[in-house]
Amino acid sequence: MDPDTETPASLELRFVEVDVRASANADGETVRRIEGLAAPYQAKTRIRAWGGHEFEEALEPGVFGETLRSGADVRLLLEHDSRALLARTKAGNLRLRDTPRGLEFEADLPDTQLARDVLENIRAKNYPGMSFGFVPKEMARAYEPNGRLRSVIHRAATLREISVVALPAYAKTSVAMRSILTAAPPADPAEALALRARLARLRA
Repeated sequence: MDPDTETPASLELRFVEVDVRASANADGETVRRIEGLAAPYQAKTRIRAWGGHEFEEALEPGVFGETLRSGADVRLLLEHDSRALLARTKAGNLRLRDTPRGLEFEADLPDTQLARDVLENIRAKNYPGMSFGFVPKEMARAYEPNGRLRSVIHRAATLREISVVALPAYAKTSVAMRSILTAAPPADPAEALALRARLARLRA
């Protein structure tokens, strides 16, 4: 599926408060390169589903292995905005590495105003985290005795993009987006219409 035409229902977003930093050369001067951890493995996260029910979610080590082996194009964006492209694997200026702690990245940014602004904001700690967009492929689920979902472990997923994001503004949007995408669709037409309107506002 073309990542540029992927539907909101297929792509899931996850915000992670992890380290992202601007690199420096041997003289201590900042270069147009950022690096960090894009997706931590085995880090348990609480996800709020439709109706307020929460479940625990985690990524199994190597979950994005197929994406990395296939050489698929993964993009580095600002705030999940496809118009704010910073680097991509197909161009060779975004490099991804599978490690025991998670998916690490290194990116050489272009000499553009957007990239310079991103670097300055990273130095100023305005962009302290990363987020990633993925399509689940294989997962293990566990349920409570009452049948409610207790936990999900993603074993295989297709990685589409990673994004530099700000805190705390994007965190609420990310959680709200995942609440919609992990939920069963409402049966009531009025609720379904309200859901579509809410999703449109989040994607705007």
